[in-house]
Amino acid sequence: MSSNQRYGEEFQQLSYQDLRSECRKRNLCAIGTSDAMRRRLTEFVAQQKRIRQWSTTISIQDESNENENVIVLRDDDDDGGGGGGNENKKQLGGEEEEDMDDEPPRKRPKKSPADDLLCPITLGLPFEPVIAEDGRVYEQDAIEMHCKVARESHGVVKSPITNQVIGSRLLPAPQIKNLIETLIENEMIQGELVAEWKKRAQLEKEKQGLLLEAQTDSEAMYKIGCLYARGENGFKKDAKEAHTWFQKGHAAGNVKATASLGENLLSGNGAPRHTAQGMIYISLAACRGSDLAAYHLGMALAHGLHGLSMDEGEGVRWLRKCLLVCSHSHLDQGLRDFAEAVLEELKDDDDDGSDDDEDDEEE
Repeated sequence: MSSNQRYGEEFQQLSYQDLRSECRKRNLCAIGTSDAMRRRLTEFVAQQKRIRQWSTTISIQDESNENENVIVLRDDDDDGGGGGGNENKKQLGGEEEEDMDDEPPRKRPKKSPADDLLCPITLGLPFEPVIAEDGRVYEQDAIEMHCKVARESHGVVKSPITNQVIGSRLLPAPQIKNLIETLIENEMIQGELVAEWKKRAQLEKEKQGLLLEAQTDSEAMYKIGCLYARGENGFKKDAKEAHTWFQKGHAAGNVKATASLGENLLSGNGAPRHTAQGMIYISLAACRGSDLAAYHLGMALAHGLHGLSMDEGEGVRWLRKCLLVCSHSHLDQGLRDFAEAVLEELKDDDDDGSDDDEDDEEE
């Protein structure tokens, strides 16, 4: 078990409010996620322990040097008898003689090139570095979230380092990113920090490749819309941006983009709610083979939703189609399971109705 893991155990069971309280006691930033505050506290405790160990070592060395003030001198007397010399002890007091066998002074830990580049909030190498008004470098997403939470909670923004009031202006720092990249390429920074940074670099490379592909490919347009909707693979979660890309995909003839565009309009996600227009896109995509659109159309018909008259028979037909015969599959497993449950429920209702009719005929 690493030292950081050992020190961090004491913070694992603390609640969010307790973590904030512990951070304030140590004059640390008390804003951010629970994991970020745990990392902050763990690193602080580990650093304090290293300082205490270093101070103890220096004190022991100093005390040892003060006590090493007696040496033995051997005088060889040619005229003396008994062969051998007289051993005399001489008190030096540390002024006239120096002990040449003293150990060299203990070297202080070397400072890593990464120490001044780490984001104080994430404790990682910033991939999108910005400089805040306190002069420190931060990961853009992290400091933006810090500023947002601070404004909403306290009305002012304070530096995570100095706890002094600062503005929310952030300056891009491309030179810092270039420096980090150079240090990594020359293996001057290593370990987990580098692995995480390289992972983000790979995601950014894939992101740019997909954006380039989307200039001519409707499927890439749809994929980008989905990534923005979920906030994955380097795409920041943004419902409006997702809706924009679904519009582009629909205009380029992508069936799945058409279905997702209709779904957004029905729910008002990323765009103002427009039920009638949403059902037009859903119906169009369902007829062209989208299982997601077939699901929404089946649910609307089976329950009389979105301005459609209830028609259980047509609803059942479209729900079965979304599970079996659609050529464009992008319905997630949760909705698929729900469609199966609705079909079972409608089937049971039909069976109950048939039994009632039989009873009426017998009477």
